[in-house]
Amino acid sequence: MTTYIPGVNILFGLAQDSIALIEQVQRVENGSKESKNLMDNIRRNIERMEEEIKKIGITRAYLLNGIQAQARIA
Repeated sequence: MTTYIPGVNILFGLAQDSIALIEQVQRVENGSKESKNLMDNIRRNIERMEEEIKKIGITRAYLLNGIQAQARIA
């Protein structure tokens, strides 16, 4: 077909480049979604850990108060 219509090679090349560009954009978009999901999971894990640390701190303070009260009695 390229022998009958001049410039077909150029048009075919542009079409291939466009398809490759669209595929690359889709890959980057999927990577961005995965990255966002990963960051959201990390953020949730950090929030959970902060809550656990707060609970441990409260328990520690409660135990320390109890020990101090016993030390005063003994």
